[in-house]
Amino acid sequence: MAKVDPSKIYFTPYDQNERNAVVKATHAGHRFKNRRNVLIIICSIVALASVPALAFLIYRIRFETTFTAAGLPDYSDEYHSSINDDPIQIAVNGIETGSINGIKARINYEAYYDITAYVASVHDYYGFGFFDTYVPRDVCLVWGNLKDSLSDGDVTYRQYDRHCYMSYQNYEIKDVSKYYNGVFRNKYSDFDMSNNHIIPATTEIRAEILSLHRGDKVRLIGYLVYAYSENQENLISSLRRDDSGDGACEVFFVTKVEKN
Repeated sequence: MAKVDPSKIYFTPYDQNERNAVVKATHAGHRFKNRRNVLIIICSIVALASVPALAFLIYRIRFETTFTAAGLPDYSDEYHSSINDDPIQIAVNGIETGSINGIKARINYEAYYDITAYVASVHDYYGFGFFDTYVPRDVCLVWGNLKDSLSDGDVTYRQYDRHCYMSYQNYEIKDVSKYYNGVFRNKYSDFDMSNNHIIPATTEIRAEILSLHRGDKVRLIGYLVYAYSENQENLISSLRRDDSGDGACEVFFVTKVEKN
């Protein structure tokens, strides 16, 4: 085994100052990376949070429509809807091709419509497709037998998935067939309510529709319509008050809003 001559072994002199400098530089690099990572995370969170905020601003501000309902009859001076009665509906005939926020569609005007009611619930939609662009808000309205239901703790209204539902907290339906035939009912009739898919006629009308809240008494005037997009999507209005379920909602092109 070869022997090592100690005189031939050389060690680099230990320099504490140099070592401290290396350690400080390493720590400084770690701190910079940590701060950079934190900054990236914060910027990412802010960017993600700004997307819905930007979408909301666009949803609230942008509204460009070419639909006018020009030439259709307006019976608002001749007839006036009442909170105690069913809405006024008069058949009309009109077709208009146009666009809202660049999304083209054809609207068939089927009936003049005038309703005075209380707002039971509202629900907004924030997408940029055909349905959400043309109908940014659904408004659930009650009148007649249901006009006092908003102050009744047993009755609740809720909206989701383009539907409006009324429920009784302390009411059990024992015979569904009799219920739907109008034989077995509580003191309220859900025929005196409607879920309205609102298509605003102007920017001003849109702002007024978006300002509605539960409990507001309002008169809405316009037309029940069928709307067909270029992509074969459609909004088909109910033309009767005694239906329920899918297809029972009113697609309502609103030209006038009167708050009471």
